[in-house]
Amino acid sequence: MWPPVEGDDHLSAARRRLLIIMSVGVLIAGNVSNFLAFEDVMKRNTAISTFILIAPFLFFIPPLILRRKGSSTTATAHLFLVLFTFAGILAAYTGGGFFSLGTFYLAAVPPIAVLAIGLRAGLSYLAGVMVLYGCFYFLRDSLAPYDNNVLPEVFLYWNFVGLSIIVMGITLSTLVYHHGMAAATNSLTQSRQEADSGSRAKTEFLANMSHEIRTPLNGVLGMAQALQSRQLGSEERAMVDTIQDSGNTLLAILNDVLDLSKIEAGRTLLSPSDENLHTIFQRTHELFMPLAREKGLKLVLKVHPDVPQWVHVDAIRIRQCVSNLVSNAVKFTEKGGVSVKVLAKPMKGRANGHFVTVSVTDTGIGIEEEKLASLFQAFAQADASISRRFGGTGLGLTVARNLSQQMGGDISVESTPRVGSRFVFTFVAAPAEQKHVTETDRTGASTKGRIDGVRVLVVDDQAVNRKVAQIFLQEAGAIVTEAENGREALDMLEQDEVDIMLLDVHMPVMDGIETIKRLRSGSLASKALPVIALTADAMSGAANRLFAVGMDGYLSKPVDRVEMVRSIRRVLGTRRAAAKMRKSA
Repeated sequence: MWPPVEGDDHLSAARRRLLIIMSVGVLIAGNVSNFLAFEDVMKRNTAISTFILIAPFLFFIPPLILRRKGSSTTATAHLFLVLFTFAGILAAYTGGGFFSLGTFYLAAVPPIAVLAIGLRAGLSYLAGVMVLYGCFYFLRDSLAPYDNNVLPEVFLYWNFVGLSIIVMGITLSTLVYHHGMAAATNSLTQSRQEADSGSRAKTEFLANMSHEIRTPLNGVLGMAQALQSRQLGSEERAMVDTIQDSGNTLLAILNDVLDLSKIEAGRTLLSPSDENLHTIFQRTHELFMPLAREKGLKLVLKVHPDVPQWVHVDAIRIRQCVSNLVSNAVKFTEKGGVSVKVLAKPMKGRANGHFVTVSVTDTGIGIEEEKLASLFQAFAQADASISRRFGGTGLGLTVARNLSQQMGGDISVESTPRVGSRFVFTFVAAPAEQKHVTETDRTGASTKGRIDGVRVLVVDDQAVNRKVAQIFLQEAGAIVTEAENGREALDMLEQDEVDIMLLDVHMPVMDGIETIKRLRSGSLASKALPVIALTADAMSGAANRLFAVGMDGYLSKPVDRVEMVRSIRRVLGTRRAAAKMRKSA
């Protein structure tokens, strides 16, 4: 019965609620009045008596109309006002004009019209009520009961004048109030539209900047990774490590800003797929081992046997949350160590689903209790001196907590100054949608990190990106050919055979999306060729869109050397496993 707010239109909802309140009020008051004055009512004309008894129940009609979806608030308000006005006229006619309470009831009609419909309606009903008051005054001899002469003519005159002044004053006051509220509502609506427009512009700007920044960053980090695998002197290696660390820091800041922008826009950041949960934690542990070893810290990972191996989750987001907590723990710990423990508990009502708990405990500087509340606020840190001493933007925990909540969990913290901190990250791991085997079986290769003899076509309009991919792939044993755009790649596929293609999404002449569509729908022998997308677009659900058009994998720039090779092995292994299953069937 109570109208909800639809589409943030609070004014319309308020008007509908006002009509319901007024209708119910008149319904109750009318019936109570008829009950108390039942004998007087029945002494009147039969038709009039019947209508007086029935009239209150007519006010049940507006609420019934408003219950219907799509009903007109304005039309319902007019119906209510007509019923209310007619009831007032009847009360005045049967009660003696100005001697009746009906004249006072009519004074409420214009203000209700202003609130329920608008300014013009209020003025129209005001004019109508003033006409009725004039009629009551000039027809007073016809309307008044037989003993009306007990009141002097002057009293009748000032009753007319007083009621007129009251109703006009109330109506004008309501008009002024309504005008101010309407202006405020319009201002808020305009401000919101401007804010939404600004938010969209910011999102588009960040998307473009992400692409523009990630492309050169891919070259910087890619070449740094390539140099790290070379024979370098200690001084040169230190320089390369600095380049790599600085580039990774810039990438982390860029990712946090982009994720925060998406969170503020209310967008879901998850793209779940079947993943090996143990592998996610193991690789995260391996990632931070060099930094922990450099600081003389112990970094221990303990995964309980009850933790399922294959689950349906967003591996990138889980790794992002865990990496953030482990990175902070290592950063703020100067002696001792960091412990990562992973537990899982089966969930009721979800077959094979698990509630996973990841606790990261350190022996670092700790956090004072009164400063814990600010930890998860954007751009905030527990202490300003922390930023100067250890670095950081204060965005990581904000993003991580929002991600954990999107995954059905949360992040909590317990800390003691100068003793250490314990962060607990929880999330829901849905059961895997397919049966899985080990990675070695899937790839059909026992040599870890090698793709010897695999023919790879790299398609990218940026020469530096092709160069980085070429170095990574050739070091892993692959045979590499290159193309600058999709059209050139399709022409090459007509002449040469390849095992897999790495395809950039944003290119001139023919982009990656159009290329994959033509490849999958064409008549080439290579129409089933495995394709992994390469893109610097990190603003929205890029992975889902790319898989939908026929991509087999997805890599975000800047590309990591190990992840590139691993993705190629995984995609090729999946294709081979599927082929074996078809043959056995």
